[in-house]
Amino acid sequence: DGEQAYRAERSGKEWIVQQRLSESMSNALLDLKQGKPAQLSFDPSLSKLTQVPKETILDHVHKGGIWIVPILSFALVALVIAIGRGFALWRLPKVQLFSQSGLDALVNGTSAQPVMGKMQSTLLDMSTLARSEQERDDLLFQQLQQDKNTLEKRLTAIAVTASVSPLLGLLGTVSGMIETFRMMTLFGSGDPEVVSGGIAQALITTEMGLVVAIPALIIHSILSRKAKAYHSLLENFALM
Repeated sequence: DGEQAYRAERSGKEWIVQQRLSESMSNALLDLKQGKPAQLSFDPSLSKLTQVPKETILDHVHKGGIWIVPILSFALVALVIAIGRGFALWRLPKVQLFSQSGLDALVNGTSAQPVMGKMQSTLLDMSTLARSEQERDDLLFQQLQQDKNTLEKRLTAIAVTASVSPLLGLLGTVSGMIETFRMMTLFGSGDPEVVSGGIAQALITTEMGLVVAIPALIIHSILSRKAKAYHSLLENFALM
């Protein structure tokens, strides 16, 4: 058709136009027709890739069905907790280090108390006000346990999210597979697109469960390590 090229398929005695080729492709074919060198690209899928419908993230998530809701709910809760606890842990004041003589001077009141964090200051006050060594050890132990609970507050929820999300995804996949086999029983398995489409949708919940679980596991590990490191410094201070 002049300088415009088309892709056509023969049906009986007629040619049916399937696709209008681009201008660059048309010019390349025209050059070849005239005996000039040209480069042509070849699509092994016969333009089927261009017919694949575009899918947004929301459309992809929506295909997961009802089981996506609890997975995303766990993800939202874990995200809020992670942001809050991460901000709190990284704002903790640095634990002050003392020599044995300097610490004795603080306990005896012969040295001015430097600026310390609330947790470390509380441990020092207990050591100063205790009437006996046994009472001091008991008070320090109880305070350290309380500090540990404060540092690790709500981190368990992130660990639960990392554990439960893959299970919810697997549950959604099993439910989707059951529905796929039920449809195969009713309508048969002659159409592979029905079977493959149902399986693909069923696997979306497993995908989303892993997408939520992997970051939650990493975040929980980082925050737990930060909390344990700070608690270890408090323990070393209390044992001096």
